[in-house]
Amino acid sequence: MKFRFLIIFLSGLFFSNLALATVMKIGLSNHLRSTSFTFIPVSGNFEVYSNGKKLCQVNMSNSLTVTLDKSGMKVKCSGSGIGTYQRIKIIGLGDNPVFRLKSNIPVSEAYPFEDNLEFVATKDWIKAINHIDLEKYISGVVESEIGNVRNPDFLKAKSIICRTYALGNLRRHASEGYELCDKEHCQVYKSKSRFNPAIKEAVEESRDLIIVDSNRNLITAAFHANCGGMTVNSEDVWTYSLPYLRAVQDTFCIGSPGSTWQRIIPTRDWSTYLTKFNDNIIDSLFCDSTYSYHPQSREISYKLNTENIPLKKIRSDWAFRSTWFDLQTECDSVIIKGRGFGHGVGLCQEGAMKMAEQGFKYDEIINYYYRNVSIISLAGLKLLKN
Repeated sequence: MKFRFLIIFLSGLFFSNLALATVMKIGLSNHLRSTSFTFIPVSGNFEVYSNGKKLCQVNMSNSLTVTLDKSGMKVKCSGSGIGTYQRIKIIGLGDNPVFRLKSNIPVSEAYPFEDNLEFVATKDWIKAINHIDLEKYISGVVESEIGNVRNPDFLKAKSIICRTYALGNLRRHASEGYELCDKEHCQVYKSKSRFNPAIKEAVEESRDLIIVDSNRNLITAAFHANCGGMTVNSEDVWTYSLPYLRAVQDTFCIGSPGSTWQRIIPTRDWSTYLTKFNDNIIDSLFCDSTYSYHPQSREISYKLNTENIPLKKIRSDWAFRSTWFDLQTECDSVIIKGRGFGHGVGLCQEGAMKMAEQGFKYDEIINYYYRNVSIISLAGLKLLKN
């Protein structure tokens, strides 16, 4: 393991294509635009390199700090300066190197991560990039996304979906020097998996499994918290239609925490908003049937006289939990009662949890939410693509 990671780092072969994707490059805390980090070993020893030259070794008895200045990053090991560099690579030795990463400016909590880390100086901030084994990354993502859920079939389904999503988006942050970020933009990755041992078991039992479409291409493995009883066709939310992302009825998620929501908005605020699309709206503080909206199922647009306002725009403008809602006026307020939480495309997480609780297996869950797909191994996909 020691030599495997050493070769990866020093050669620069970080497996940025699917055929070699066993190590991921994940941007950590880059939304903070930090100008100073502290690297704190938790287990194992780490060697620090720049341009192929070993600078120092870090272990549990010391730490490493990098701080941006005009000429690059000032690097200190146990408080002693060792030089200024544009890029350094910190290589974990042994089978399970673990470290904490803390942003000093601005201040953030120090979360634990595994394997290796790279710091890159830019003009205004320091990039932190975790080079991590794919399966360890998936364990961290699953725990970050769903927490303490322990049903093995749900966890296997979620692991396969997260793995498929990761491998299908390897170029998402390519211009920034890494593959995925650690926020909702990609997949939430707060830290290594540490609280729920069932997750590591599920990831290991589903190791290398991915989801492909009828043409043996990785699917867009979209998921959301709760669909409210019906998922959405991909083209109803995005600009393109995918044959496996079709709307399905989902009674499993009904009654779950994310299945309903409510907002109360002053009538004047709602009418002011609507006049952006149709200035013939009557501004009234009293009950007005103009504002009554009761769809029988999911719709794409909110019909306002001759206007069709995309529901995804209304959701975005008002930060609603979903695009599926009823509304009615009560004197000087508009009461909005919604269903679901999220964009509604693909797997409904709370529905999938309930399916697993009722005895459905991970492959049945996946095939319920994604139509006409197959679950195959990553090795099998490589063979098919050769």
